[in-house]
Amino acid sequence: MTAAAIPAPETKVGVKDALVNLYDKFGEATWVFATYVVDNGLAVTADRLMDTPGTYTSAPDECGWGTGTPSFSATSTELDNEVALDLSTGSGARTAGTESTQTTSTTGDTYQVVATKTASGPGTVTEAGIFDNNTIGSGVAFLLGDFTGIPLLSSDSIEFTCKAQFTN
Repeated sequence: MTAAAIPAPETKVGVKDALVNLYDKFGEATWVFATYVVDNGLAVTADRLMDTPGTYTSAPDECGWGTGTPSFSATSTELDNEVALDLSTGSGARTAGTESTQTTSTTGDTYQVVATKTASGPGTVTEAGIFDNNTIGSGVAFLLGDFTGIPLLSSDSIEFTCKAQFTN
């Protein structure tokens, strides 16, 4: 009699709908619901759990914003029209955020990045994301989201509080 192989127990950990809390120039908060921890973000998470990450060695803590009209899905890899602080140039640097773990339902179940971006020119911001690289147009997207446009003038800012909650 041949013994049947018994599969190892599998634990699935999901990423609950990610939320981005935006604080506009008036200090008012707007919740963003069309936000995804994208497939590449899941790969970043799994890889960074290893003692020595094999591929994704930089934390996803760089904040980008854009002026596009995206339709994000789990397979999205970038913002629709990522721009620099002047809200018109498609190259430059993203803004470094401060990362931490927070408690939403279970102690330490939420990864959070907070970044404040200040416009150096006028425009309407409609999308944001968290990446593992500070250069616009490069790196791996972890979280992408879109929202009703927020019109900004030069020196106006938005504080992005990006949260990804892990659930079982």
